[in-house]
Amino acid sequence: MKKFIIGFGLLTIAAMQHGTAHASDAFASVDQAASAALHEIMPTSASEVIEYAGCLYEQKGKVFYTVPETSSEARGFNIHCRFPQSAKLVGIFHTHPGDEETNEVFSQPDVEVAVKLGLPSYIGITRSSSIKRFIAGKDKTSIIKYAGTFLATAKGTII
Repeated sequence: MKKFIIGFGLLTIAAMQHGTAHASDAFASVDQAASAALHEIMPTSASEVIEYAGCLYEQKGKVFYTVPETSSEARGFNIHCRFPQSAKLVGIFHTHPGDEETNEVFSQPDVEVAVKLGLPSYIGITRSSSIKRFIAGKDKTSIIKYAGTFLATAKGTII
């Protein structure tokens, strides 16, 4: 059994491989699976104003997403993704609900998790109904001052 555990305060992801049924239809690419997962959960996330998150995995050349989960928090999530033993974790996704301008970018914890995992991270932004992807080492990060603290953030790429 492989485990991936990354913790940054409220942002914790634990993906454990177990033999489970596919959570979604099969997709040809990680971008397609992330887009489908986020389009499915963004209306719920927007109405409840809480984050939902999940994992993207590849099996036999196809990409699937896990059922989006929530920790019932407006900022942050703690999820446990389960997928078949023969699958490979290929990305993560979560929503950014609410009307704050800061929801339009990947937060410092978002960037840190993507860097630590070495995988693409996707956000579904309910404010603008857009989906963005961040790939560590490819997408540029910037430093912003927010609430008196300097934070590394990333704009990501709209998909």
